[in-house]
Amino acid sequence: MTIRTECERWAIGTLPPLAYGYMRVPENADDGPLRQTEQALRGYAEQRGFCFPGIFFEFQPGAREGFGELMRELFRADAHHVIVPNLGHLASHALLRRMMILQLAATAGAGVLALDAS
Repeated sequence: MTIRTECERWAIGTLPPLAYGYMRVPENADDGPLRQTEQALRGYAEQRGFCFPGIFFEFQPGAREGFGELMRELFRADAHHVIVPNLGHLASHALLRRMMILQLAATAGAGVLALDAS
């Protein structure tokens, strides 16, 4: 993932808290709605005072490579917030989703914020 320069405008020591996005992209996803969701994540972060360097994606059902990259980046950047379109983007299965939320909290001290809590 490429870290965007939007957060670089802040002076050292004044950088607001970092929040990264995470989402699953279905195989048949259209670019238009996908871009709208990306913009919604970015807007949500900005409205809440976060610096939003980028989004981590999963493109294969059941894959977790993007999640692993997200975990490493949260730890590296000392970031503690993840924004998702809804909690189903973590995992469709409730138990796996709960495990991922707990892993984010235990490993990176990160909480999950959802645009839509469904």
